[in-house]
Amino acid sequence: MQWQTASETNNQGFEVEHSLDNRTWKTLGFVSGEDTTYEKQTYSFLHQKPGRGVNYYRLKQMDYDGVFEYSDVVSVQLAVDSKQLVVAPNPVQNGEVSLFFAESEDENNTLKIFNSMGVLVRSAQLGYNQTTIRVDD
Repeated sequence: MQWQTASETNNQGFEVEHSLDNRTWKTLGFVSGEDTTYEKQTYSFLHQKPGRGVNYYRLKQMDYDGVFEYSDVVSVQLAVDSKQLVVAPNPVQNGEVSLFFAESEDENNTLKIFNSMGVLVRSAQLGYNQTTIRVDD
């Protein structure tokens, strides 16, 4: 996962939290902040072993004085089968992302992208070779 801040004041850092049911949260790790800055900062964290199905993520942004705030929850659904979906480049550059299944010759794969409210915003058929979609909108 990757996120950015436009500016920071007294930012100690971010706890990356994970849930499989959107109710019970577990801290995966901590990413240090930049204290106080007025420049855009980019952060990233890799979840090594996400669960199958829907995974929920949120950030707990923590200040040095103990004040904290939670981000919006983001959900990611992982395929139930053993196909490995490759996404490149990651992070996305120039508004395009290429997707393909590393170990599948199945031509009937459907990609569905949902927003944080659960509304379908994009759907595309994925071949085993490669599909490029625009994501800058």
